[in-house]
Amino acid sequence: MPRRPGRPKMGDRVATLEVTVEEIKGTLGVLLQQMQQLLQRSNSNNIPDGSV
Repeated sequence: MPRRPGRPKMGDRVATLEVTVEEIKGTLGVLLQQMQQLLQRSNSNNIPDGSV
């Protein structure tokens, strides 16, 4: 059965998927850093300073 024209080969599809996964990893890494920064800021704002 011949391949339909215009349909990417499996290797091309895998390569595209790998690129997409790497982009998602980068995005999640940045999101994780931002959430950690927000958590640190939140924690530092909630620590009593003892002067009250």
